[in-house]
Amino acid sequence: MEYSKACRELRRTEACVQNRLKSIVADNQWLRWVLDNYGTDEDEVKYPVMCNLRCGEWYARPGEFQDFCHFKSTDGHYGTWDFSLSRLNVNVLSLAERQGCVVIIDATRKGKVFPDSFLRTIPIWCAVINRIKGFIPRSEKLSHKETRYFTPSERDQVDAKIQKFIDKAIQSGVLWEELHLSKPLLPLHVSRETDFLKTRPDPDYNTLFLLSVCSPEPDHRLSFTYVQGAGDDHQSWSKGLTPQLFWENVDALLEGGPLDCLDTIEGILQTAEEARKNNPSTGVVLSKVNLGDVVVSLGKGVFADGCINIIDRIGEGKGPICIDGRVTGEAGPCLTVLVQNGSKKDLEKALPHIFSAVAARTADFPSVTISCPTGTGTAVAVFVAVVQKFSPSGWSIPFPAAPLDPCIATKDGLRKILAKATTYIPGACPSRNDMKQVNRFFMSDGRQ
Repeated sequence: MEYSKACRELRRTEACVQNRLKSIVADNQWLRWVLDNYGTDEDEVKYPVMCNLRCGEWYARPGEFQDFCHFKSTDGHYGTWDFSLSRLNVNVLSLAERQGCVVIIDATRKGKVFPDSFLRTIPIWCAVINRIKGFIPRSEKLSHKETRYFTPSERDQVDAKIQKFIDKAIQSGVLWEELHLSKPLLPLHVSRETDFLKTRPDPDYNTLFLLSVCSPEPDHRLSFTYVQGAGDDHQSWSKGLTPQLFWENVDALLEGGPLDCLDTIEGILQTAEEARKNNPSTGVVLSKVNLGDVVVSLGKGVFADGCINIIDRIGEGKGPICIDGRVTGEAGPCLTVLVQNGSKKDLEKALPHIFSAVAARTADFPSVTISCPTGTGTAVAVFVAVVQKFSPSGWSIPFPAAPLDPCIATKDGLRKILAKATTYIPGACPSRNDMKQVNRFFMSDGRQ
């Protein structure tokens, strides 16, 4: 075997699924110790915890965190710094304002202590919001306190972009004056190299503790090969396993060897699919948005009636599967859409069916529910598409509702709908793939 091929095979073996899962459990044990000892001295109140999607979600067990946020590392990569309107993370502002501080957890791959989302994306986000809310003059240059991990060159280059980020945020349609924030935001970085027990919130700021849970140095005492940032890029290794299913079945997944682990994952996914079929109504409403005469609810799970259910389809196949439900009493029609996780076209192809179902529902009832496995992912992308298709004024749907034909849309208009939606839907984080499909649907000739 060639040397380079042997090295690749060795890396694949070391980073096998079971080693990744064991590494996540090891990091979670450290995280739990931190959270047990991290809090205010006076009344022993523990700091609220948020998982940064999507990597950070793997590291906290259910019940160990309050909510999700979505700061992407790509918004902090060198030369492509950005303030994302599709990831405003208003729920972080709300929780920080209520509690005075928030712990955000994430991880990164080998070779770094912090992900770029912590080093640059969140500091830029804090700097923009602090200036929008008037805590810092908009023309004031970035300080070292705001950007402590920036190089001088990076700080100068981002400085040149800050005003453009501020203008973009103000012109997005988001009602910033309605977002209450009594103190400026301050990011503080925490890792295994930090004396975190002595790190306390600054009373003059709403403090964001950016906690990197992974170890930059392998622990040779472990009986397996530790994978730093094991939860990253889960689409390439998880075989369909989700963080929730992982923690529900963690003991079974870690028993036996690597091949047993793969068999266990397959069995878990089959059991989850059977449970979904046998329990058609397991939905929970997470948020409601008033759009004029019509109320659109977003939920996670599966609803029986009066709902657009977006479900991750397990198994191979091409194209979405759209299943019309029956009208049951007063509840109205239901549409279940099964899309292949990661598909680049399934949602786009399903949108005409979704619009027909929304029209059928809102012709008789002034409400509709849109759901997906998380309630904050694909459902939000569908929500943006529904607002664009049914709202003649941009944020108001008349009752009875009817789709606009033709529907004139622009990328900037869709981006503004999403930005405004994030202020009403806590944790909204549709994937770039889903939003690309929505954009492509409305931009394609004859498809509106």
